[in-house]
Amino acid sequence: MNGSSTRLEGLLAPTVEAMGFSLWGIEYSQRNRRGNLWVFIDSKKGVTVDDCARVSDQIEAVLDIEKILPEDLRIQVSSPGMDRVLFKPEQFEAYVGEVIDVRLLWPKMGRSHIRGRLCASGTERFSVDMDEGQLELEFDQVRRARIVPTFN
Repeated sequence: MNGSSTRLEGLLAPTVEAMGFSLWGIEYSQRNRRGNLWVFIDSKKGVTVDDCARVSDQIEAVLDIEKILPEDLRIQVSSPGMDRVLFKPEQFEAYVGEVIDVRLLWPKMGRSHIRGRLCASGTERFSVDMDEGQLELEFDQVRRARIVPTFN
């Protein structure tokens, strides 16, 4: 997670949590002057479209007061979904045993795209079991990791 996302998470988490949700993760990007903020919320009871709209309104109010992002910011609030992006080491740990899809910032062993079963996770690194064997990766190597949903 980059520095601006970490700052935003610290700013928005109390608001999201006060509304009864957990802040799963944040992604922020800016092109030209237009900013895009994706906020992923979760709850044991699930997340509805109305929940997302309410949280979006509150986030917009907080960001208006703080004035830290572009005025033409587009805010999108959603559930992380079944193919949820994993942002933090503790999220990886909760999904040990699941198949994950990992995009790396730079290739490791000639590969920048890894898919396999998450077999271990710690505070700084995790391991993926692939057909070719087990590969250990550090979290700072990851561009994006997400769960691959399985349907029985």
